[in-house]
Amino acid sequence: MTNKERFMEYAKKRLKEKEYKRRKFLVDLADTQNSGIEKCARGRWRRGQP
Repeated sequence: MTNKERFMEYAKKRLKEKEYKRRKFLVDLADTQNSGIEKCARGRWRRGQP
């Protein structure tokens, strides 16, 4: 299981649907920009910062 998948599981459990969609967009955006999604999913976004 990748870090992205782990984060999506966490998001589904913990966040409201709207928030989940917003974060999923940020995750997908980071993927397209190739900007270290693993670090983001583990760190900043877990703490609720953009």
